[in-house]
Amino acid sequence: MKEVAQAHIKIYRKDKLEELDDLLAAEAPLEVELRYFKAGEQQKLPLVLLMRSPGKDKELVTGFLLSEGIIRNQDDVERFQFVDNGFRMEEKPDKMFVILKKEVEVDGDKLERNFLSSSSCGLCGKDSMESLNDSCFILPRDSFKIEADKVLALKQKLNEGQNAFSLTGGLHAVGLINEQGEIEILCEDVGRHNALDKVIGSLSQQQHPPFYNKGLLLSGRTSYEMVHKALMLGFPFIVSIGAPSSLAVNMAEESDLTLVGFLKENRMNIYSAEQRIVF
Repeated sequence: MKEVAQAHIKIYRKDKLEELDDLLAAEAPLEVELRYFKAGEQQKLPLVLLMRSPGKDKELVTGFLLSEGIIRNQDDVERFQFVDNGFRMEEKPDKMFVILKKEVEVDGDKLERNFLSSSSCGLCGKDSMESLNDSCFILPRDSFKIEADKVLALKQKLNEGQNAFSLTGGLHAVGLINEQGEIEILCEDVGRHNALDKVIGSLSQQQHPPFYNKGLLLSGRTSYEMVHKALMLGFPFIVSIGAPSSLAVNMAEESDLTLVGFLKENRMNIYSAEQRIVF
């Protein structure tokens, strides 16, 4: 399992010191370089360095490009070229070359200006708060309906599906859910934004956005960035185990996105757009 690494540790319990092997959440850098065409000539742009859990790298990069609005759908990509350096932090990072099709228009100068910040923020391609609302889909009010009992059952299903988390305790998870309350895709990563991008990239292999007929299940809290990524792809429903931030709630209310938090087996908090939940 690429998401898991081994370490030899010491554990102190009262007056006894023990040595044993432990499992950690794997983390390694992935450098993404964009190749696009301008005036018939191929251009190269070092785009971003993602700190991620190795595995599903193609899906991660696809989801990242989609949620940043760099591509419209997976068909904009001619091919991916991956250079595996063994996920070793002390050496060169792994590298992903993304070659776009000739007809895809890219403002390389703007991207180069906007992608100077860290990828850990989840909004690294945005240069102002005003730009965050650009290109988001308008959600239909009747999109995605799910019964309340099926929402409550999602917590147990998420727990059962978090294989790497159960071994390490150090990974976020995002699940893609349908109206029947089933988890169709589940991705884990050290970064919650990465886990969401992996889900987006996986789903984009099956259909093009907007994803009005799907919802998202988050293992942790819901931040503004996670809501924004959801709106960029047209997800109308988010449910999380943890709390939402005030900005996340504000954006969900303004966009008519259904936002649920503090999911437990017998209760949940509904912050916006309750019409998508059938009681």
